Amino acid sequence: VLADFEDSETFESFAPKLGLEYELQEDVMGYVTLNRGFKSGGYNVRAQSEIFPESAEPFDDEVLDMAEVGVKSILANGQLVLNAAAFYGDYSDIQVSTFTSYDSNGDGEDDAFFGNFLNAGDATVQGFELEYNYASPTWFGLSGFLAYLDASPDSFLDANNDGFVDTQVISNAPEWTGAIRANVDFPAFGGLITGSVGYHYRDDS
Repeated sequence: VLADFEDSETFESFAPKLGLEYELQEDVMGYVTLNRGFKSGGYNVRAQSEIFPESAEPFDDEVLDMAEVGVKSILANGQLVLNAAAFYGDYSDIQVSTFTSYDSNGDGEDDAFFGNFLNAGDATVQGFELEYNYASPTWFGLSGFLAYLDASPDSFLDANNDGFVDTQVISNAPEWTGAIRANVDFPAFGGLITGSVGYHYRDDS
């Protein structure tokens, strides 16, 4: 009963994409893109509308405006695929799930648990990505990628100052990720033997 509320809300978002491509040479293409992505707003299904009435209010869309510039290329007579990109994004009204304990009966002791969902703040995201895939004309190949991400909140993630979010960390946003993989392919016994060995790295997140 404490979470009992009834309401409705309509969310609309304009999310365009604009891209320009240019052939720098026959096997090298440069591009620029501008994108807007969104995650729709909604309601907190765990709302505790008696003690935390604001939890029954709808939260807004989460919006990311992103600019990217990059190059895609096929080099070395088709043996090497090499792609690179740099990006910059403005991240607004980040949706965050938060949890807190509270005193449900007024005896001074926290004896209950509450989960809220809110728009907690804004952030800037920027970085670069490099990926490659080399296949020699014989039996050996090498592939992998390297990516850097700087995701920094523009302020503490607690936009409404309700005390539920006090962090400057963006979840699941490792600063460095990368991988390298060696591949072998050679014919044998009337067929093809393939194998690979690789290493993948993911920074703290």
